[in-house]
Amino acid sequence: MRDSRGVGRGGRVRRGGPARRYSAHARLLTVREITDAYGIPRGTVSSWVARGHLKPFARQGGRTRLYRESDVLACERDRARTCGSERSAAP
Repeated sequence: MRDSRGVGRGGRVRRGGPARRYSAHARLLTVREITDAYGIPRGTVSSWVARGHLKPFARQGGRTRLYRESDVLACERDRARTCGSERSAAP
């Protein structure tokens, strides 16, 4: 149960506020888990975050950001689609 600030029991995981909906079955990943599981470079994940394409869903321990697996995969699909169209458009 979260309080009005979105803090879970124990104050460890924030989920962006009480109005944000989420699936209890969503898999949350750290940047290290993303790089290990999908081979996406750490710099690419940082770039997605800086550009606003990927937003942290929660925080663990106050500092570690957690990202939804579905959001990461959506960014990867978009990147693959964009990279493929740029390559095919090149002379």
